[in-house]
Amino acid sequence: MRMTNRREFMQAGGIAAAPVFLARGSAVNDRIRVGIAGIRSRGFFLAKTLYGMKTENVEVAAFCDVDAEPLAAKAVEFEKFSGIKPAVYGDMRKMLEDRSLDVVIHATPTNWHALGGIWTMQAGKDAYIEKPLALTLEEGRLLVQAARRYKRIVQHGTQCRSSPEILEMRDQIKRGVIGEVYMARGIAHKYRPGIGKLQPSKPPANLNYEMWRGPAPMIPYSPNQVHYLWHWFWDTGNGDMGNLAVHCLDVMRMVLDIEEAPTQVQSLGNDLVFDNDARECPTVQTTAYRFGNRKLFIDFSLRNGYSNTEAGMGDAIPFNMGDPRDAQGNIFLGSEGYLIQPDYISYRTYLGRDRKPGPSRVGTGPADPAAWHLANFLKAARSRKISDLNADVEQGRKSAALCHYSNIAYRVGRTLQIDAASEEIVGDREAAKLTSRFYRAPYQLPTVR
Repeated sequence: MRMTNRREFMQAGGIAAAPVFLARGSAVNDRIRVGIAGIRSRGFFLAKTLYGMKTENVEVAAFCDVDAEPLAAKAVEFEKFSGIKPAVYGDMRKMLEDRSLDVVIHATPTNWHALGGIWTMQAGKDAYIEKPLALTLEEGRLLVQAARRYKRIVQHGTQCRSSPEILEMRDQIKRGVIGEVYMARGIAHKYRPGIGKLQPSKPPANLNYEMWRGPAPMIPYSPNQVHYLWHWFWDTGNGDMGNLAVHCLDVMRMVLDIEEAPTQVQSLGNDLVFDNDARECPTVQTTAYRFGNRKLFIDFSLRNGYSNTEAGMGDAIPFNMGDPRDAQGNIFLGSEGYLIQPDYISYRTYLGRDRKPGPSRVGTGPADPAAWHLANFLKAARSRKISDLNADVEQGRKSAALCHYSNIAYRVGRTLQIDAASEEIVGDREAAKLTSRFYRAPYQLPTVR
């Protein structure tokens, strides 16, 4: 992959790069104006969450989406219940030219996370980037580099790090409630219907499909390859490893103090659920991680067909975070018992051979702790202290990397050997090539310098 410098990018295809602005909004009491890129689903949820928080001196000021239909509809809907009429943009670069914006929330497809995030930082704005942080290992490193170079506050959207219940769970495990943890198992057993074969056709007039593809290679439009279904294609998503597993793996890393890269990763799976299905990412995938000589084993089970939930998770979910027949969470196994985390706001422990119920907590607030996470992000945006962030970009990079290693091991069909110091895949040129990707002109990443 060749990376352009900023001058080259500005000249490419007649499309201007986002200008580099001086940061504003660094004073403690300044008003924070928020722009949101990707407003169809998650972005609009975060907009409503921000408004519902009623945080003083914070304003949702702009929406951006390459699909004109939801962009207009969501702007009207937001104005109806908030009284605020957001500015609307069909091109992220135009939104970034607005000097009055202080932060940008990125809820776009993953193939836009790195490019949009770096543009945002070069425009002198802080960024909240939804999970997974980046589409590739290389992109994650570049986002960290950009955040440090431009001195920006960048929060990763793994909101469990701001959940009071999950933080209490972390403290319980560190205090030894289940003894010494020898294994952590994550599951994402969530039914996904088949998408069928691709249906090449003309893009709808309201969708700027060329810009939707962005850095990804251009292929004919198909309605079952966009709008959430992009998760299942390697050029735009990371499958449910990047979509769901990243939350669980991030919690494991936080709870077990895993800062280093794994030294071995194995991943097997396939599309075992549907026939004649166009998706590229597996519907069944099992991944195992080893961390040098550390006495700890981690694995993750992904299933998109009908499945059990494991360890009583289905019965333990206190809130409907989707279909209650699905399950997404963690099981921590220790020398004195085990702990289950069946969602983002609860945990339960079972101690000894008889599985006697131990400490537990069930949240009483919203099932998604996004409000806590956004509040933490805004606090850091005001203080300008990276240490105030619960999910700094570096933590997002490390958690997303576990998903990338998993998918690379699956795609090459071999165990990855990783140098924990450099985090590079060793002895496998085919696998190493998958740590980066092709960038279609004029959407190459600008040089960070």
